[in-house]
Amino acid sequence: MTYFEDLVKSMNNWEEEIFNYFNSPITNAYTESLNRLIKTMNHVGRGYSFEALGQKFYLHKDIVK
Repeated sequence: MTYFEDLVKSMNNWEEEIFNYFNSPITNAYTESLNRLIKTMNHVGRGYSFEALGQKFYLHKDIVK
């Protein structure tokens, strides 16, 4: 059981945070996917101004849904 001491300690310390998803299944996956989309558009469209990048994102944001 000594191999699992760190795991058990972490589970006890973070029990609420770890199991909270099962009580209310809400994640930030949608936000993370939008952030990845923005970063990808920024990478592909080198030289875009912030305003142009924002307009491109809002124009295509319905694709992510």
